[in-house]
Amino acid sequence: MRQPQRRTTSTRWSGMMTCSSLNFTVWCYSHTFLSHSALCYPGVWSDRTNRELAKARLVSNGTHLLLSGVDSGKQIAGAVAVAIQELESFDPSEGKCFSGSSAKDLLKIVDILEGCERSVLQFYSKRIPCSCLENKYAAAKSKPKVGVCFHCKQRKERCKLMVCARCKSAQYCSQKCQAAAWPSHKDECKSLSAER
Repeated sequence: MRQPQRRTTSTRWSGMMTCSSLNFTVWCYSHTFLSHSALCYPGVWSDRTNRELAKARLVSNGTHLLLSGVDSGKQIAGAVAVAIQELESFDPSEGKCFSGSSAKDLLKIVDILEGCERSVLQFYSKRIPCSCLENKYAAAKSKPKVGVCFHCKQRKERCKLMVCARCKSAQYCSQKCQAAAWPSHKDECKSLSAER
């Protein structure tokens, strides 16, 4: 068994697999819906103005969900944020989303899907033209970034989570969790390491 390392900022698509199954399902739904939409309505997606209008509407909806104060609103706002990321990264020449996204962008998506309130608020604060989220974001900045253990699904401070030394994708709160998750992570780890 490999020793875990402290989490680094490098990640890839596979980092999505570290999300809780519900959030990963939400991401898959969002990605599938938008990809299908791009194929069915290429004229709409190829027009930058239409993409900007859709993005503005989604930013407004996500911000409203965050301001509502309902816990489920934060989770839904995370899924909406992924849809916004897909709109922002859409490449009309390739007709697909996330073409050429940086590791940093993908790490932000994982943070958002894992429910890091600070990451979600930062995402929307940068995109909403008003200052309605400033106070919430300022309060969240004082809190540490959090992540979720791949095995036990407990939320922990990001700096306390360790990442698999081999694939750099799965994160764990302890060596005990890493060892327990190894049978289910082994095949994924092998394929992710081969991609590098």
